[in-house]
Amino acid sequence: MRKKIDLTVIIPNHNKEKYIVKCIESVLQQTILPKKIIIIDDCSTDRSIDKIFQIEDNENIIRVIPLKENVGVSKARNIGILEAKTQYITCLDSDDFYGNRGKLENEWNLIEKNQGCIAYSKLALADEEDNVQYPQINRKKYIEGNIYKRLITGRFSLDAMIRDYVVDKNMVIESGMYNESRNLYEDLELLIKLSMKYEFLCTGEFGSAYRQTGTGLSNRKRTELITTRNQIIKECLPSDRTMATRLLLEWRIRFWADRMKGRVYSIYAYLYRLLKGRN
Repeated sequence: MRKKIDLTVIIPNHNKEKYIVKCIESVLQQTILPKKIIIIDDCSTDRSIDKIFQIEDNENIIRVIPLKENVGVSKARNIGILEAKTQYITCLDSDDFYGNRGKLENEWNLIEKNQGCIAYSKLALADEEDNVQYPQINRKKYIEGNIYKRLITGRFSLDAMIRDYVVDKNMVIESGMYNESRNLYEDLELLIKLSMKYEFLCTGEFGSAYRQTGTGLSNRKRTELITTRNQIIKECLPSDRTMATRLLLEWRIRFWADRMKGRVYSIYAYLYRLLKGRN
């Protein structure tokens, strides 16, 4: 019998019948198990619920909370957080899955050795057919310790993103949980708020497989992404005006430097295509 840890895995779901079974089974196949898997079905209109109840739950750890109206992913996650009876929680989107059977065990080991930290793993990428890629990313990209300043001023790379971390439930509640009025970058907002008080540690191993389906961030308009992220950063600046001014200045320098790099690259790409067409 596998060890069960004081952890709840929270899975919000809305019309993900194609992926929900893979998601849940990846949790059930972990080397150590959570005490509970809470699935909040956000008023799905497909066969998600039917597929969930068909999953063989020999450990009796799955709990399904069907919502009568669609409330959005942030509120669905918050419902799961408040319903959790364990000290630790972690969230997992229903179209993603654990690409490493030791994901929870690796993060749990970090938690046990470093009380008060938030533990996460490297992110793998998956397509719609469950094919997983494990990007070879420089270890320095996975930021650790007090990461608040780097979240505020730095760039965010998909393959080095902090997702599905194991965290003390009370830390999340004290940080305000997920912003239910936001449906874009709500996870980034909570991440920044948590980083104001707590340290993050990376296992150095791969964990979740983030599924690229063309319906997530990659499908949103660039201007919308930039505007929302900038708004979150400004809202999460420290109360100390001197520190806030310095961080805001550094962020603006990085922001405009990145935009200029993009424009230079576009010019080079245009000239390359022009010259290639003449040959």
